[in-house]
Amino acid sequence: MSLGVTLDENLTWKQHVLNISNEVNKGLGVLRRTRELLPIDSLNQIYKSIIQPHFDYCLPVWHSCNKGLRTKLQRLQNRAARIITRSGYKVRSPNLRNVLKWQPLEDRWYQQKVTTMYKIVNNLSPHSLIQNFTPVREIHLYETRGCHTNLCVPKPNTEFLKRSLVYNGVVAWNALPEETKQTKNVNSFKRIVKQ
Repeated sequence: MSLGVTLDENLTWKQHVLNISNEVNKGLGVLRRTRELLPIDSLNQIYKSIIQPHFDYCLPVWHSCNKGLRTKLQRLQNRAARIITRSGYKVRSPNLRNVLKWQPLEDRWYQQKVTTMYKIVNNLSPHSLIQNFTPVREIHLYETRGCHTNLCVPKPNTEFLKRSLVYNGVVAWNALPEETKQTKNVNSFKRIVKQ
């Protein structure tokens, strides 16, 4: 374990997601015990303070986990929404998230991924991270659409590389509209991507 990120010998992230699940379940216990005493707005603030940070912490590092592990975490977010809104399982999770103005975890994770890529492209990240990415303009001499903002997409040899930031971060970045990639600062970029 390094700085709260658990990496197992098979690079599966199972143990890390299990650790997140354990911490989130503790937070869900707090929500359950207080839901009859507090209004929805206060419960929502508790969620954002003690549960949501576990879903977001160091996300660009471990988001390469498989879909099954990400689904497990989404179920925990759905459970939190049910506890806060005092809803049963007949109510659809997207409806509950809309009431609480929450995004699905995949959307939050996508935003964090492309924001990380924005920081890399604009030299706002550590050099050790930036050096893993190559701008298209350094490879091709001719002018093409996106040559000033796009990054070279590596050829993935494994499924693990396909899920990594080095590959899927570049693919997500290159798919953004040019005007979004050329946003002047990080906060404006985050607002645009969130919309």
